[in-house]
Amino acid sequence: GYLLNKNRTVKVDRNTIFSCNIKDVSKSTYGILNCRAKPETEIESSKNNMQPIVFKKNKSYKGIVHNGSLSESYVKSIYQKYKHKPITDIDSEALLVDIIKNGLSRELLENIDGGFSFIYTDYDGKNLNFYVACKYQPLFMAEVTLIRNNQKSIYYYFHSCKEGIDEISLHFKSLKTHDLIVVVNEKEFEPY
Repeated sequence: GYLLNKNRTVKVDRNTIFSCNIKDVSKSTYGILNCRAKPETEIESSKNNMQPIVFKKNKSYKGIVHNGSLSESYVKSIYQKYKHKPITDIDSEALLVDIIKNGLSRELLENIDGGFSFIYTDYDGKNLNFYVACKYQPLFMAEVTLIRNNQKSIYYYFHSCKEGIDEISLHFKSLKTHDLIVVVNEKEFEPY
């Protein structure tokens, strides 16, 4: 999930890529969390083979959390095309390299051989952008807004199962009190 305060812009374009921009992160509260079971198609989890996969450069970073499977030929072609030496054994790394080299677009999504849902983050040292997209994999979101004493906090939770989002919604709705306003909006992403 993502926790955001202030300075945010959220957009869902016609390509059903969800994007969120947080300007001047120093004035915002945010957190990026990942809770993911080990998929049966992946190797044993270790420090080097765990998501999110993040590439850091100076004060910036780009990262991805990916659910799904990419074809072996797609993964190999990306590594060969960009002369990239993988740091993990996870196919998601190829998707991150492809997005970094080509930008996230409908065309890129159409050309990926495989099914996926993913969250891609791009932080330039000051502004944080994150994007969510899916192809052949279900993806659901809960946007949770908590308001207390005119202070608003917004949380985004993403899950591949509707039941997971339902549990998150019920949890937050149960926190509602006379001084805490809780608003939960749910969304199912359509494949791009």
